Amino acid sequence: MNTTILEVGDVSKVFHVKRAGIVDDLVAVDGVSFSIEQGRCLAIVGESGSGKSTIARMVAGLEKPTTGTIVVGGKPRGQLPWPRADRRTFARQVQMVFQDPNSSLNPSQTIEDSLLEVLRFHHPERDGSWRQKRISELLEQVGLHERHRAVRPRRLSGGEKQRAAISRALAAEPQLLILDEAVSALDVSVQALVLNLLTELRSRLGLTYLFISHDLGVVRQVSDDAIVMRQGVVVERGATQAILDDPEHEYTRALQDAVPRPGWKPARRAL
Repeated sequence: MNTTILEVGDVSKVFHVKRAGIVDDLVAVDGVSFSIEQGRCLAIVGESGSGKSTIARMVAGLEKPTTGTIVVGGKPRGQLPWPRADRRTFARQVQMVFQDPNSSLNPSQTIEDSLLEVLRFHHPERDGSWRQKRISELLEQVGLHERHRAVRPRRLSGGEKQRAAISRALAAEPQLLILDEAVSALDVSVQALVLNLLTELRSRLGLTYLFISHDLGVVRQVSDDAIVMRQGVVVERGATQAILDDPEHEYTRALQDAVPRPGWKPARRAL
């Protein structure tokens, strides 16, 4: 029987937005529930403003839910602010890879220094030789080379930077990896390589993914299950192939219709 890694129960998030001197309540997420079993990939799909990235940030502990519960590895996530010990434990359980790898990589640090920072924080009991060996393993896992140790992020290509960001997330040995539009900023050819890497890592390491994307083609390639969100609410959920092959909700069908197809040309409008 598979272990449930993440349980999100009736989670909502309300932001208080001040406009023209008046404070309004903006409901970004409204009563969302889902779970992910170990080794599975759940995709959250929706257009910009649908609430998918807000969910990712709440699961990662970067935002506090207004209501609802988030349980990781059978343990409820505590309320912010957390005690230091709880922050360390949760950071080992959940790591996040962002759309822009520069969000994770310090431009003044080499890739080796960036990985060492994580290893020292999460494995203070280990010695220097173990850390050096672990860095080599992490680089190899994501398809980087020993020569990348001494390189700073600005010397890397977009794909290499994202690989380095993934290796930094893996250094904590998380149970759950959140991928928030992690390939959307990459060229199509590089995107395919990173997606293949993520699929390989999930199989080899038994990782569990929460995959945030607006790209239905990418979602089809990497995820087992999907939920479709619109304006903070889940409108459809189920196995990815079933949703994309035979969508039930009109919004899901609209998302599919918006995907450019081979031979598609924009309609000419009479002036």
